[in-house]
Amino acid sequence: MYDCRSPALLRRAFFPATRRAALFFSLLLWGCTADKTPIDESAVFATGHVQNPAIRESSGLAGSSHEPRLLWTLNDSGSPAELFALADDGSDRGRILIDGASNRDWEDLASGDGVLAIADIGDNLGIHPFLSIYLIDEPKEPFPMAVPFRRIDFTYPEGPRDAEALAIDRAAGVAYVLSKRTLPPELYSVPLNADTAAGPIVATAHGAVTSLPGPGASPLPYHWQPTAMDISADGRRAAILTYEALYVYERTAGQSWPEALGNAPKSYPLAGLLAAEAVTLIGDHAFITVEGYGTSLYRIAIGH
Repeated sequence: MYDCRSPALLRRAFFPATRRAALFFSLLLWGCTADKTPIDESAVFATGHVQNPAIRESSGLAGSSHEPRLLWTLNDSGSPAELFALADDGSDRGRILIDGASNRDWEDLASGDGVLAIADIGDNLGIHPFLSIYLIDEPKEPFPMAVPFRRIDFTYPEGPRDAEALAIDRAAGVAYVLSKRTLPPELYSVPLNADTAAGPIVATAHGAVTSLPGPGASPLPYHWQPTAMDISADGRRAAILTYEALYVYERTAGQSWPEALGNAPKSYPLAGLLAAEAVTLIGDHAFITVEGYGTSLYRIAIGH
């Protein structure tokens, strides 16, 4: 969810003096590696209107493992525990009620190999004792009620973090989470087969993602904050969405995703779209929704 607290306040809230000092030199270099090649803004276009009036804030987006033109989305914090199906033109395809889950602050959604991962990872004030990932089997129509087959509770090694971006590395069997308010954003991983019945596990920290532009790179407030992330089904691309642009990373042979996110991404400006919230990669396109009721569904061609 968009938050208009100042960057200075956020630094004080999440970085004690010693940690700010430790990050000083990485901040000097942050944002220097992004590909600044101009992209034709006409590449961003609306494919349709999100028609289901119950979708008041599409905060996560995922492509279906079963149907190439089916998408899944969810509402942000405080909404019922449910997922919505929609076609790639925004038309309504139904919903799933999720039994045994609660929407404290659902912020992202990922899919792969017939599984949907619901990211209950929002923590605007940095107060939650743990975060959760719900895994459900992706149903086929007609959509029944679903029950998570696993709930993964986790914490961060440095203490609370707010995050809105989660992606699944299918081959490695892990979920990656990218923090939103830390400067620079920090990457963590959580194994998808984790058993947290005895209590939350601690996510693995992979360090800062300094390939994204920093706060001073644009006059748009908070443009640098990551709001969504996805990894393509073939494991070749990753996308990170911010309030101002989409950044697409290519992974070379032998690279892990923490290494690949250090590569220079290709940037796709969002052509004035405000409060971009969700992204999913399907083939050579990225689909995006923005915060707010009655959003359109946008598509960006990201090439071969």
